[in-house]
Amino acid sequence: MNKWLRVCAQVWLSAGVALLTLGVPAVGADRPAFVPGEVVVWAQDGVSVESVRNAGTDANLEFVRSCLMPGLYVLRVKTSGGAPATAEETIGAVNAMKGNALFRWVGTNRIFRFLDTVPNDPRYREQWHLPLMNIPQAWDIEKGSENVVVAIVDSGVVTTHPDLVDRLLPGYNSSGTGATTDVTDTDGHGTHVTGIVGATTNNGLGVAGVTYQGVKLLPVKVGDGGGTLTAIADGLQWAHTQGVHVVNVSLGAAAESDTPPAQLAPHEAKILEMARAGVVFAIAAGNSFAEGNPPFTPAYLAQLDPHILCVAACDKRKRQTTYSEARPYTTISAPGGEQSTGEADGILSTYLLSTGGGYAFAQGTSMAAPAAAGVAALLLSSGAAPGEIKDAVTSTADRSMLTKVPDDAYGYGVIDAFAAVLKVGVGVTVIEPDGTGGKASQDGIVRNPEPVETLRPVIRIAVNQIEPSNLTVKINAQAVTDWVVENVTRSTTDTEGNTVPLSYEAVVRGMDLPAGQNVVEVTGVKPGPPDRVVTDLRKFVIQPRQIGAGRSLISIPYYEENVIPETYFGQTFRLARWLPLEGRYAVYSPMVGGDPGASFAPPDLRPHPDGDAAPQYPVGIAYWMDTESVKPVLTKGQPMPAKSFIIPLRGLGNLAGRINWNMVGCPFPFDVPFNALLVDTPAGRVSIGTAVDRGYLLPNIFSYDGATGYTFRTLPDGALRAWQGHWVGVTSKADVALVVPPVRTSRSAEVGIPTDRSGWKLRLSASASGQSDTYNFIGVSASATDGDDRYDVPKPPMVSPFVTVGVQSSNGAGRLLAQDLRSVGGTKTWDVAVATDIPNVDVTLGWSAAASWPRNVKLLLTDTATGQAVDMRTRRSVTFRTGETPSPRLFRVTAVPGTGSATRISNVAVRTGSTRATGSVQIDFTLSNAATCDVKVLGADGRAVSTVASRASHAGDVHLVWSGRDGNGRSVPAGTYLLQIRAVGSDGEVVRVIQPFAMVR
Repeated sequence: MNKWLRVCAQVWLSAGVALLTLGVPAVGADRPAFVPGEVVVWAQDGVSVESVRNAGTDANLEFVRSCLMPGLYVLRVKTSGGAPATAEETIGAVNAMKGNALFRWVGTNRIFRFLDTVPNDPRYREQWHLPLMNIPQAWDIEKGSENVVVAIVDSGVVTTHPDLVDRLLPGYNSSGTGATTDVTDTDGHGTHVTGIVGATTNNGLGVAGVTYQGVKLLPVKVGDGGGTLTAIADGLQWAHTQGVHVVNVSLGAAAESDTPPAQLAPHEAKILEMARAGVVFAIAAGNSFAEGNPPFTPAYLAQLDPHILCVAACDKRKRQTTYSEARPYTTISAPGGEQSTGEADGILSTYLLSTGGGYAFAQGTSMAAPAAAGVAALLLSSGAAPGEIKDAVTSTADRSMLTKVPDDAYGYGVIDAFAAVLKVGVGVTVIEPDGTGGKASQDGIVRNPEPVETLRPVIRIAVNQIEPSNLTVKINAQAVTDWVVENVTRSTTDTEGNTVPLSYEAVVRGMDLPAGQNVVEVTGVKPGPPDRVVTDLRKFVIQPRQIGAGRSLISIPYYEENVIPETYFGQTFRLARWLPLEGRYAVYSPMVGGDPGASFAPPDLRPHPDGDAAPQYPVGIAYWMDTESVKPVLTKGQPMPAKSFIIPLRGLGNLAGRINWNMVGCPFPFDVPFNALLVDTPAGRVSIGTAVDRGYLLPNIFSYDGATGYTFRTLPDGALRAWQGHWVGVTSKADVALVVPPVRTSRSAEVGIPTDRSGWKLRLSASASGQSDTYNFIGVSASATDGDDRYDVPKPPMVSPFVTVGVQSSNGAGRLLAQDLRSVGGTKTWDVAVATDIPNVDVTLGWSAAASWPRNVKLLLTDTATGQAVDMRTRRSVTFRTGETPSPRLFRVTAVPGTGSATRISNVAVRTGSTRATGSVQIDFTLSNAATCDVKVLGADGRAVSTVASRASHAGDVHLVWSGRDGNGRSVPAGTYLLQIRAVGSDGEVVRVIQPFAMVR
C-alpha cells in the first residue's frame, strides 16, 4: 500500500469510517501467508465427521481436528516422509477439494497479521518499547530517509556490530584518549543507545531500531562511563560541522536550579546554538528521582528552545519509572524500562559483542532519549520541519495517564510516533491511476499494472501538510490548474479566517489524454525556512479495451454522457438485450435499425449510484454483442465513484413461470465478489445470501464466452466480472435491486470442473455450426434431492443463432437446467433436450470421459426419436441433423448402479463352415454381464485381419458369424488365426480372451 494511502486510511478510520481491505498483505513477502500443508473445510449442515474424513482421504489429506465453530475442520496434506507440504502442494490440495458439495467453503489456513509493519529481527518480540510508542504503525507511513543524520554523543559504538555497521558514518572521538577517528565503545552504553535509534531493521538479525531504514548514525565519543564538559563541547562542535539533523544526549549532571543561568556553560551554549540553527536535540531527563529528584543539565535547556526535548522514562505500562526525574521542563516521556520487575522489562538493544552475543537489556532515561531521537528522525524523514517536531510529539502524545497537562513526570504524555507522523508528515502521492515510477516503484518492486481504458481517467493525488496554493500538478509536462480538492481530512485557518485544506486529495477530472504512455508529475512545497519540497511521479498507459470478434456478453463500466453504441463500435455490430417484462430480446444494429430497449439508454432500466437516482448509462447494463471483427473501445467515460451502485431487477409480477431473468453488468472496472452484493427488497436491504434464502433470487450467476457458452457459479462463489455481462434470476413477484459495493476481488483462472466426492458429475455439451454450449451437468450428490433444490441450476434465455443443451426440469415446469444433481442411490433418469435454431446442420451432443464417473455406474443414452441406445462409457458423442424447421431433440440418460459382479467371457467356441466353399466361421461365447464387445480375427503375427462385431450385448450366450474375409472383402487363405474377444463391462472393467483356430479351404 502506498504510504499516503495508509495515511488517509488511518485518518478515515479515526473518523469512524470502516474500511475493508481485501488481499493486501500487511507484512513482508518473506512471511508465510498461510500454514503450509493445512486445508480448512467448512462443511454443509448435516455432513458427518466421517464424511469429512473420507473426502480428505480421497484427496490425500489426513484429518487433524474439529474446530469449535460447527462444521469447521482442519485437514493436512500427506507427504512422503512426513515433511511439511510446500505452498504449491497446499494450494493444489485446496483446489482439489473446492467444489465438493459436502463443503460450503474450502481454503488455506490463512494467517492474518496485525496491520502494522512487523520486522523479521529475531528478538523484535522482546522490544516492547517499540509497539508502546506505536512505532510499527508509524513504519507503515515512514521508515526513514538516508538524508537524515542522527548524532549520538556518548561512549562511542562497536563499529563492527553486524546490526549497526551498515547505518554508521565515520565518527569522532573528542574524549582525549586515542585517535580522534577511533570511536570504539568499551563501555557498552553508547552502543546500546545507538541501537535504540537505528539498529538495522528487518535484516533477520538481532533487534530493530526506531528508525527502520535509511537514517544515518554519527557516533561522537566523549568518554567511557561519562564525558567531560570540554569533550562534550568539542564533540558537539564537530557534529555541527557534519550537518547533523538530530542529536541524542543521554548524559547529564545535577543542576542548581530548574532555571538555566544567564551565562550558560560552553557545552550548554553550544546545544542552544545548534538548536537555534534547526538541530533537534533529545536529552535524557536524568535518573535521580529516588535521590531527591534534583534538576538536571543539559535537560533543563528544553525550556529555552522548541528544538530541544527533555525526555523522561516510563515503564511497559506507561507509568513513571522509579528513577526518572520529574521536573517542570520535562517535554515528553518515552520507554526507559523498569528492571526492578524483571530484566526483560528493560530496553533490549545492541551491546558489546563480547557480552550476551552483542545484545543486552538496560534501563534509564538514557534509553528513553534515543527512542525520542529516533521518532524525531522519522518525522524529519517524512518531510516535517525541525521546528515542528516538538509540537508534533507533544500535541499527539498519549495523555491517558495524566491528571494535568503538562505533568512534571511525563511532560505532555508518552510519545506516539504514529500520531506524530500523521500530523506533520509532508508528502504528495499519486494514488490513481495505477502505474509505475515515483513512489509506485519504490523498494525495487517490479510492477506490471493494468492499462487505463479511458481517455479521461481520474487523476487522484494524496496530499499532506501542503496548502493547495503550494501544489503543482503537471500531466505530460503541461501544468494543470483546474484540479479540485476532495476528501479533506485536516485543515487550518489563515490570517483572514479562511479554512485552508492541509491534508486532502487533489483530483483531476474530464481532461482528455492521448492513447499510449502518460506521465503525472506532482510537486508540493511547505514553506520554511527551510522550504520542504516533496514530489511524486506516475507513468501509466492508456489503451482501448478489446472486445473480441464473434459473440460476447458485455458491459461498459464507464459513464459517458449522451454516448451511443456507434461511438464505440462503428457501424458493423449487433446488440441484443433481454426485456424481462416482455419476455423477448430487443435488437440494436446500425444496419437494420435500433430497438431502444437495446440502446445505451433503455427506457425500462435506470441503474444509478446509491443515493443518486440519476441513471448512469450504460453502466450496470449487459448486452449480447455480435461482431465480425475485434472492436477496440476507447471511451472518454468516467468510472463510477467508490460507492455502491444500484441495478434494478424485474420480478415476476403477473408473468407466468417461476423465474424472471435479468441481464446485468459489472458497474466497476474491476471484479466484484458475487457474495459481497446486497439486495434491496420490499422488506429492506439484505445480503444476497439472505435474499436467496427468502426467495427473491436464484443463488447463481451466469457468464458467457464464445468457446464454452454459458458458465455459472453458485453462492458463495462467483463474481461480477469487469466488462462482462451476466444473468441473474429473480424468483419473487416483487421487483428488487442489486446493490453492488466497490469491493475488489482477484481475478483467477478457473481450475477444472468442480467435483463432488460424495457422488459424481457428468458434463454435457452441444455444438453446431460454430455455436457451442459446454457447461452443463448431471450427476448425484449426497447433499442433493431428487426434487427442486439449490443443486438444480436453471438456464437463462439464449439469443439467435444458438445451440443449447439442458436437462428438462423433473417438476414439469418446462424449465431447462444447466445442472441437475439427484440424490445418491438407485437408478436415475434425466431427459436431456438439445436445441438449435440453425436449420440443416449437424448437431453433436457430447459428454465427458468415462473417468469422470464411478466404475460401478452404467450410463445409457437413448435417442427418443430413433430409439437408438448408446453405452456412454464406450462412446463420447452422438450426432443428429436438423431439418428445415429445427426442433428440440430429446435424449434420455439413465444411470444404473452396477451389480458389483465381474464381467467374464466363457464357453468360447470357433467352428468353421460346413463346406470349404463357404469359408464361414461360427463364433460362440457366453457373457456373465451385459457388456460392449469387440470381436476381431487376428493373424498369427497378431495383426488385425477383420472385425467381426463391435456392439453392446446382453448377458448370456452370444452367437456371431465371420464370413472368412478380411477388411477389404477378400477371402483369407487357409492357416492358423487368432480370435480376440474384448468386453467392457458397465463398471469399466475390460476383459479379453484370445483363442487360436485353424482356417481350412
